[in-house]
Amino acid sequence: IAGWWSLHRRLPLIPIAFLFLVALLLPGQVLRPAYARPRPLTPQETAALGPSLNLTFGRAPDQAFAELIEVSVQEKSVAAGIPVPVRVCWRTLGAAERDYSVFLQVIGPENRLIAGRRTYPGLGSYPTSQWEAGEVFCDLVKIETRAEPAVEPLVDQVEVGMIDPESNRRVPVFDTEGNQLSVAFVDRVRVYSESLIEPAAQGVAEDGPALQLIDHVVEDREWQAGESHEFVLRWAASTPVSTNYQTFVHLRAAGADEPVAQADGAPLGGWYPTSWWPVNEAIVDRRSFSLPADVPQGTYDLFVGMYALSDGQRGSAEYDLGEIVVSR
Repeated sequence: IAGWWSLHRRLPLIPIAFLFLVALLLPGQVLRPAYARPRPLTPQETAALGPSLNLTFGRAPDQAFAELIEVSVQEKSVAAGIPVPVRVCWRTLGAAERDYSVFLQVIGPENRLIAGRRTYPGLGSYPTSQWEAGEVFCDLVKIETRAEPAVEPLVDQVEVGMIDPESNRRVPVFDTEGNQLSVAFVDRVRVYSESLIEPAAQGVAEDGPALQLIDHVVEDREWQAGESHEFVLRWAASTPVSTNYQTFVHLRAAGADEPVAQADGAPLGGWYPTSWWPVNEAIVDRRSFSLPADVPQGTYDLFVGMYALSDGQRGSAEYDLGEIVVSR
């Protein structure tokens, strides 16, 4: 401004007028929208939401002040270090006695916390003590994930709840039948570290079944009846699949169709359903076979494969992993 003043005394009026205009616009155009209540959804917009979760929050089912009607993870697969965007939609049932905060958590195996965030309804602009009954609104909450420690690719659970900031106690949550829930898992998200992604370009046949066993490790082939035995399966999907298949592991006598023992179950303990498997990614499934104590000693063949629980349809070929010697 001093430089412009030296050229002409009226030149500084231009930046001064610009700054004055910006100052006039800030309250109405920037500050007010930032602190405004979330816009209530119209009946048509509410009807377009997904099936209602019908989870209510309050001291008791008949004292609920909030209904959680939808939670939707906007990005189903994110790399560690990237925020997970989650849309959370509420129906207000009335004003609460105090301002409760909302927490969102991504929970992995063994109740491990992958990511979490605590905020307020309306991202702070619509406290629960000021709720007016009958409104439906949605928040877009971004849950920050940490790049370290490395996170193996799994499909984790997304939990939503409310908490009292003063006592740090959770607000009770109830289902449609009035039963109190210990946790409210509402959606799933795949969080992974790039360094732990293993491609399976070699060993996958494009003209083969959708799910293929590309490798396996059975170090101990002498099994003791009544004990558990560990082995590793490495799978890959040659094409996308929409069904969540189960893994079957059968121990059979030579030439027999029926197993003398089996250890079926979802891949990776249910933490990585097959419908989430990216094409040509090596899926490492470490499994345990609890061998019953009454299995006769002898030599058996170990078979694995994939099937659908609903109709038994196979999702893969049947693979022979070799002989297992059972002793008692």
